[in-house]
Amino acid sequence: MRRLQILNSFLIAGTFFIVSSCDPIYIPDPIDPRLPKYTEQGNRVAGAFINGKLWKSKHESGGVWGYDSDLPRIDYYSFRDSISLSFSGNLEESSVSIMFGLKGFAITSLSGMTKLKGSIIEFDGVKSSATLYRYGFEDCITQPVGQIYFRNVIYNLESDNIIISGTFGFTYDDPICGKIAVTYGRFDYEINNF
Repeated sequence: MRRLQILNSFLIAGTFFIVSSCDPIYIPDPIDPRLPKYTEQGNRVAGAFINGKLWKSKHESGGVWGYDSDLPRIDYYSFRDSISLSFSGNLEESSVSIMFGLKGFAITSLSGMTKLKGSIIEFDGVKSSATLYRYGFEDCITQPVGQIYFRNVIYNLESDNIIISGTFGFTYDDPICGKIAVTYGRFDYEINNF
């Protein structure tokens, strides 16, 4: 009986560790604790200021078909040699996604994402772009001025996943969305899907 209680204790503790390790790890930035600190450990967080208001990634486990909606979405379009990278989050009470489109990198797998390591990509509207999407509103349509910096991309062959970390910022004046300034953007995710 005592062995069974000890075994149950280990199983409960192990299950708690596995489940809790899937949650985002929010480490406050020492300069502005409203934002997550820039890290390269796969902490599953992103943050930025949009017109001075805090935008933060959201965490919702078990979304559609059990997919964690807080993870960035990476889509590959072979016919256009392009990928899109989307971060879901909240700006005050509204859902807002920040999306990046990149062309010409010939990335067709997670391991191929390592090509982006150390890349600073300026948004030009042809090979690269950034967009805000507010649910219930139209997309902002003006081409922004700014960049995304993939500071680190680490591929783990054994688990076929990557840790992707970087920073971003952009501004634009859009007839639908008005003047938008996205500043101090940062992201740090472990990604298993492509």
